[in-house]
Amino acid sequence: MMLDQQKLITSLEEQIDVLMKSKNPEDLKVATSLVRLKHDIKEGKYNVEVW
Repeated sequence: MMLDQQKLITSLEEQIDVLMKSKNPEDLKVATSLVRLKHDIKEGKYNVEVW
């Protein structure tokens, strides 16, 4: 599970970086939500498994 979780976190970080560079204010809101989601996953709030 840790490998799946790490892959998801890495993917989220890449998406966050792209969205943060955007000039669209809606993208910034999405990026902020993804940062919160990434934090919750790291804290163990969600159990990440590949189906």
